Amino acid sequence: MTLGSMNSPTYPNGILAPWSEFFPHWDVGFRIPKALQLDLSTGPSDEAELDFARMVERAPKTELHVHIEAAVPSAFYQSKKPFHTSHPTEGFQNFGAFIEAWLSNSRLIGEAHDLEQLAEAFVAQRAAHNIVYTEAHVSLVDLSIMRRRRADLGPEIPFGAGLASLCRGLRSSLVRFPQIDVRIIADLLWLTEAHEKDEMVESILELHSDATTRSPRGGSLIIGVGLGGPERASSAPLWLGSIERCRQEGLLIDIHCGETASPSQAREACQLLRPHRISHGIAGAPHWIFNGPIAACPISNLLTGQFLQGLTDHPIGRMLKELPTVSINTDDPLLFGTNLTLEYVALRRALGWSQGQEEFERTQLMAQSSKFTKLI
Repeated sequence: MTLGSMNSPTYPNGILAPWSEFFPHWDVGFRIPKALQLDLSTGPSDEAELDFARMVERAPKTELHVHIEAAVPSAFYQSKKPFHTSHPTEGFQNFGAFIEAWLSNSRLIGEAHDLEQLAEAFVAQRAAHNIVYTEAHVSLVDLSIMRRRRADLGPEIPFGAGLASLCRGLRSSLVRFPQIDVRIIADLLWLTEAHEKDEMVESILELHSDATTRSPRGGSLIIGVGLGGPERASSAPLWLGSIERCRQEGLLIDIHCGETASPSQAREACQLLRPHRISHGIAGAPHWIFNGPIAACPISNLLTGQFLQGLTDHPIGRMLKELPTVSINTDDPLLFGTNLTLEYVALRRALGWSQGQEEFERTQLMAQSSKFTKLI
């Protein structure tokens, strides 16, 4: 279909045509959850929105908060077993339901070699969407420590073995896609115990300095550590020793904070752990919990029920106006049935961006300025 053609079909719901007609490389599982239908539709609403989407999709992009396990084509999981129907039309009932959906897919990762394939699928997906630089969280805790606790999640994959396999997949894929750069933030998970923290940190530090995890672009693939999963910000003091040890070894810190915790707990966690960047950070708006870089994931906040109003009322509008460095990210696009281009399309519509290119370029500059490779 030619942009601007008088023959462009208009469907009964007012859209030009389904997104898949204009972007056939998008995941075939894509659909719009009802929670997003005021901010996004199953296709472009007019030629200007289509123009904007094409510009975003075509542009080289930076993304600083996405989880590898939920940012691959659905075919990756379908090739193993029937997988969880990832993005229900109502969104997730609560954050716990989202976690269970995450675990349903992670059950299909049965051995360390699967993580090598996961990394390969992730890099190929980055290339398909022209996301040229990514800092990606990976939650190997779910495959190691959590499987010790819950036998129904699958056979345990030792944390270090899983991380090494993931790095092998990234190294080989980045050679095949020389335009793409990916770095890893190894999530330690808020809810782990003291001995488990030590186990994870030992594995991360050993691999961080190992030649097998060196990126073809230079430097280590493992660039930082995070704290992911359901927030237990009140336990921040228990994490201080582990976080400081990683910091001293040259790893940067990006914690999930201000997504599910109370504003006061989130603020105290930031003050104690001194992260270089936080993810989400919507708690306490407009009295912000953190004045450094924030990797925002607005659609994620709606679909996991952490923000109960629409995107128009989401703190992201004020964040972009009032905070020094805010990036736009997808978090878990496979589970949410979206992608980075649609994240921007939704913001353009919800925030009333007249054209959108200026805002897109500004937020991309903000993302680039807060890359961990810039801070090392």
